[in-house]
Amino acid sequence: MKRILVIDDDVMTLRVIKAMIKICYPEDEVILCESGSEGITLAELKMPDVIILDLVMPDINGYQVCQQLKSQEKTKAIPVIMISSIGQDSVVRADGLRNGADVFLSKPLDLAELKEVINITLRHKTNEEVLRKANIDLELLIKKRTEEFRETEDRFLQISDHDIQFFWEVDSKGKILYVSSAAEKILGYPIDEIIGKSFLSFFHGHDEKNRIKKLIHSYIKNRLSFRSEEHLNIQRNGTEVWMSISGFPVFDKKELIGYRGVNHDMTLRKKAEDHLLKSLKEIEEYKGKLKVLNSSLTLAEEKERRRIAELLHDNLGPTLSLANLKITSALNKKSHDDVRRLLDESTILIQDAISQSRSLTNELVPPILYELGLISTLKWKLEQISEIYKIKTSVNGTDNNIPISDHAQILLYRIVSELLLNILKHAQATTIEVEVTRTMCISLKDNGTVPNTFNEHSSFQGQEGLEMFFIRERLDSIRGNIIIEKESGADNTIKIFVPVLK
Repeated sequence: MKRILVIDDDVMTLRVIKAMIKICYPEDEVILCESGSEGITLAELKMPDVIILDLVMPDINGYQVCQQLKSQEKTKAIPVIMISSIGQDSVVRADGLRNGADVFLSKPLDLAELKEVINITLRHKTNEEVLRKANIDLELLIKKRTEEFRETEDRFLQISDHDIQFFWEVDSKGKILYVSSAAEKILGYPIDEIIGKSFLSFFHGHDEKNRIKKLIHSYIKNRLSFRSEEHLNIQRNGTEVWMSISGFPVFDKKELIGYRGVNHDMTLRKKAEDHLLKSLKEIEEYKGKLKVLNSSLTLAEEKERRRIAELLHDNLGPTLSLANLKITSALNKKSHDDVRRLLDESTILIQDAISQSRSLTNELVPPILYELGLISTLKWKLEQISEIYKIKTSVNGTDNNIPISDHAQILLYRIVSELLLNILKHAQATTIEVEVTRTMCISLKDNGTVPNTFNEHSSFQGQEGLEMFFIRERLDSIRGNIIIEKESGADNTIKIFVPVLK
């Protein structure tokens, strides 16, 4: 059951609106309020699904009420339908939308228009809630993954504290005098091959040798200890080994005779750090994608909201207003022929308004998708494409009882529509074939001379990469997959796989 709050200082208007809502939604709760300040309080207390707000009121006007509702975290997501008898003024309507109204309707209200607008605002509110929940879930997932990576780092750091190490001693010229037995396991050389060599022999690369030579010579010159100096060694088989070296000078009657110290094998820690940095980079990139996704969805929703408002204002509204004027004029006519003519003209206008309303409904969510299923809806979609673009189309698949959820069918219809639009824009095709199997594989094939701009392995670059990212994310939510094929001399083929319900 939905809850609708109506705010208007005119009691008669409140009763009329309540009666209209009850006709359309007999099970829903309607809350009436006669002032803007009281309406704000009721909105916070009752948390309605939709607010119908009058513009002109004695205490605070609809603009101010809307601003306060949209500025509060608790009520900012509630859609607001602003109404006014001066709503036909484009400046007034623009100010209403600018102050936070989602839709602006002119008084007197039309029942059909009010019903459709309430349906649209409720649908947008539901979509916003779904998107908000998805963003929260994604943020929690990112936080969880980050914590897991930090735990992994901590584990490797603990391992590095207990890793393999060997002790060593060199003379004042850097010649190795002693190493413990673990050196053979770490470096891969027998102990007798290590003793007597220069400590630089086991460093990797000319540059690394020069760096360590300069570093150690500075310590020896100043007779200083050193701690946890990282360097790259090379094993006998050519494998790289990262070492952490610490040492201290050894004296004989103030004469430096050499250094003693310990080497820790830190290869695992280095690999873990590299893996962690790579994973954190991937997380940051994914967070960037999610921000773009959220921004794009918000922008698309705003554009859709504006387009619907313009359609209602420029097409449906004037048509109904003209029909209302003609019917009103017929009441004042004494001639039967004049009355009949005005009523006939009004009937044509009302039929045109009904047609526009149905067209808008079909464009937003085709009723055939819920009534007859995915395959019938795809046939209807391709028939439209064939009629408009003069392209030969076909759909193979007759069983509408596909074992997938309604949510999955809606997602698949949207995805297939986007892919069809891409084919029409880029492929230069003359035929399009769609096949839907019982095992839930949807195949789109076209004979276009230009390969698909989509690529399921494409990087997140450009509009095509962004659109494919959206498609992959939606398919992931239903454990689906997409494959794009283009063989030399063959048709373009896109295949979508979705697991069926058991």
